[in-house]
Amino acid sequence: MIIHEYLIGTVTFRNGAQISLNDSSVISASVKRQACSGNQFSIGGVYAAQLTMKCAVSGTNSFRLRGAKIRLFSMYGSESGWTFIGTFWITDAKRIAGDIYQITALDAVSWLDSSSFNDTYIDEDDQRTKVYDSVAKYFESQGLGRTINGWCAALTGVVSSLLERMTGEQNALTWKAYNESVNGMYTNHYALGGYYQTCSRELTFWLSTEFGSGLTDCPRDLFRHLAALAGGFIFADTDGKLTLGQFSMPEYGKAEIQESEIQQDSCEIADYLLQTIVVCARSEIEDGLYNGASSTSITDFSSLTPFRIQADANPFLDGFAAVWCRGTESYHFDDLSPIVEGLYYFHHRFRYAGNKDDVIQTAELRPFSCIAHTEQRFHLGQKIGIHYQGSYYESEITAATWNFRGGWQLSCAGADSRAMADALRASRADKALTEARNRCMTLEKKL
Repeated sequence: MIIHEYLIGTVTFRNGAQISLNDSSVISASVKRQACSGNQFSIGGVYAAQLTMKCAVSGTNSFRLRGAKIRLFSMYGSESGWTFIGTFWITDAKRIAGDIYQITALDAVSWLDSSSFNDTYIDEDDQRTKVYDSVAKYFESQGLGRTINGWCAALTGVVSSLLERMTGEQNALTWKAYNESVNGMYTNHYALGGYYQTCSRELTFWLSTEFGSGLTDCPRDLFRHLAALAGGFIFADTDGKLTLGQFSMPEYGKAEIQESEIQQDSCEIADYLLQTIVVCARSEIEDGLYNGASSTSITDFSSLTPFRIQADANPFLDGFAAVWCRGTESYHFDDLSPIVEGLYYFHHRFRYAGNKDDVIQTAELRPFSCIAHTEQRFHLGQKIGIHYQGSYYESEITAATWNFRGGWQLSCAGADSRAMADALRASRADKALTEARNRCMTLEKKL
């Protein structure tokens, strides 16, 4: 299929000067977005979209291009208006020849890696001014409970303010609230029915570094903890604002790909679905007293492969346990079952708060990958239907790469844990981290 596509954009330098881009100046361009890391399906992804582009930019050099901002718009021949591709900041610009550069740029999520957070406070013991050593300590000192969306908005505001002081970049980050009127409730915004007197109890989280989790000067780590509790991912939408993503969001509808639109020999579709069998959550508060777990069995190993979710070493989970289980709130939870219940149904979108009997849409997680030549737009977390070799498959998009006039590379991550190779897949880093945590907990018990 021949794709008719047009492109315009602007490069804005730090001094405010601008250069326009269009079809005649752009040789190639692509943007990769992902919700999961590599081939493994996971929740809690916070990944920056990456733009790679080869283009002609006159009257400048590599030093000026680094740090400049690019805004891109695309329009297919079948469309009547421009679609905003995104805002990106150039991290590398290599001159190829003359005015032609190979550019790499990242979207707003990359700013979440900014460290060097500092703010002052008065030490109560010696009444001297000191500096918070992490953004987590700063928020913990406020002692406020927030919803997951509320925490994301608060963190975004602080990081944006930090960026302005460090780089002069104004309003680099803004937070867009998850649209529940269209998409249903996000995971763990409300407690699901069954455990509680009502089905619409809003879940609020506190931040606790009491046992060392969350002690980082990188805001992305805190967003990752929040995204994991929300059973989804955090990304920069096409309008450049950070927002919470969920799998199978009704907002994006359902994409359909015909076999005629799939590049030859590019399509691979698994003959199995991912099936959640165990969800567990563990808080470090009081020797893990507030554990919670839920499990189910797989009835058909020929078409299902097990998937496990484990929430631990999470400062917001520890804060939840400290307040709602150990603590000070008028309503009391015996353990972390409400969090576990929410994560167990992370791939369901419920219309009403806490009501799991009214499902808008359910995500089917079938690993696949393909290259589609079509004048469609695709989104992370979007449900997709694929017509291929006389069969029809449904899945979710966990990675999408847009190529200018070259179609889309689409995939859903997910490894087959039934394979023997999966038992050997744990990296040395994973094993070292697990052993270190176990040793620390053992030493703590001896003190």
